[in-house]
Amino acid sequence: MQKMYIGTYSAPILMGTGEIYQGNGKGIYCLNFSPENGTLLPSGSPVPADNTSFLCFSPDRRFLYAVNELSENDSAVSAFSLDAAGVPVYINKRLTGGASPCHLAVDSRSRLLFAANYGGGSICVFPICRDGSLGEISDLIVHSGHGTDPMRQESPHVHSVLLSPDETCLFCADLGLDKIFVYEIDYTSGTLAERPGASVICSAGSGPRSLTLSPDGRFLCVTEELSNSLSLYAVIENHLSFVQRIPALPEGSRVPVNYPAEAAYSRDGRFLYVSNRGHNSIAVYAAAPDTGVLTPIQWSPTCGETPRSFTLDASGKWLIAANQDSGSLSIFRRNPDDGCLQFARTVMQPTPVCVRIR
Repeated sequence: MQKMYIGTYSAPILMGTGEIYQGNGKGIYCLNFSPENGTLLPSGSPVPADNTSFLCFSPDRRFLYAVNELSENDSAVSAFSLDAAGVPVYINKRLTGGASPCHLAVDSRSRLLFAANYGGGSICVFPICRDGSLGEISDLIVHSGHGTDPMRQESPHVHSVLLSPDETCLFCADLGLDKIFVYEIDYTSGTLAERPGASVICSAGSGPRSLTLSPDGRFLCVTEELSNSLSLYAVIENHLSFVQRIPALPEGSRVPVNYPAEAAYSRDGRFLYVSNRGHNSIAVYAAAPDTGVLTPIQWSPTCGETPRSFTLDASGKWLIAANQDSGSLSIFRRNPDDGCLQFARTVMQPTPVCVRIR
């Protein structure tokens, strides 16, 4: 059995669309996942926590970090240790200095944790202590400006953070500014400084959201929430070189509103998966081994509404998607040879926002 963790919305939250959203989750849920047959079993009561919309493991999988996506005065990152049964045990929390944190990243040596504040348009940095707890905030980078969409880009909205392949830099997608920032990391002071000439401007009104690296670190893919597109960049000494921009939806799709969300490569780097909220599907792309160029091969319906997050299990045979608005998890069989998905079953789960497997 593999331990699965589900982050949920449990308190009212102001969404990027201006909607006040009320989830019915109770915190972080722990489930047991069987890679043999793709079944899920409950594992105790949920761990109480507010609006844990993103979860992140420490590299050694001994600790779990969760955002608390709340107002500017209450937003935080919570740290948990994982006991012998894999149950999260609360350690401490730190305020993020900005509203609505929505994404986290930890370096491979567990020195620093980076958090993206969507509502605050900022990035905060926390030292990680030996016991997994978070130290006092060591840096807060606040972006300024606006994009071309008066409703969604009235101000900066930092949506994701990702370490560069060599972990000397931090990539940061700002949906409000149509920009991917590249920051150099000082691990001694826990501070960031924008790397000269490395940050890139995305297409106007595209709204870059989620970042993912190919397993070999040669390519960076970003989902563009406002344009229904994906953009691909080559990573060359932590500078980004544009390669390709392709639709997130099939040609001729008549879905009136769609927001691509998360993206992730298969472990062998041959396929990329993207969740589509509105079209309610997982898109599958083949990735060319030399150029990284993406070719769409499938859009698999999730049989649930608003698939925000998903994860691939360690065996590579299963993909599990979290359908936020239908309160369900979709389990797909995955063919490792051609990358295609086959829907297997739905499991009900209150307001799932993030799903991760230990």
